[in-house]
Amino acid sequence: MEHNMIIIAQGLAEVLQRGKVRHLEQGFMTDAERGWSGADVRRIEVTYENGQKESVIFKEAALKERMTLKTLTDQGHRNTPAAFSLDLEIDEPRWMAIEDLGSVKSPLLHVIWRLCTMRRKA
Repeated sequence: MEHNMIIIAQGLAEVLQRGKVRHLEQGFMTDAERGWSGADVRRIEVTYENGQKESVIFKEAALKERMTLKTLTDQGHRNTPAAFSLDLEIDEPRWMAIEDLGSVKSPLLHVIWRLCTMRRKA
């Protein structure tokens, strides 16, 4: 599995244009983040050759979910995380890498907050 995780992480890195993956390390994930579907979900800390680090979510997902996230990734949807899977054919759970948006701050939320506070003052 470890070798496949590196290959899958590299696939996502290419989608996100992050560069070459150098190292993977187990990250921390709470039970609430894992959800209740019963799927195996892990947060993995990825280190790239340039020294940059970020976390990626790995999930053992059904074919339908893998194909859906591939389609949304290919279409460039901004409201869904980018994803990559090696297997888009076998109808059994397989590992996929998903962009971890848990710590991404949306500039749009900041703009909305500013507009709301401006309205209160007016």
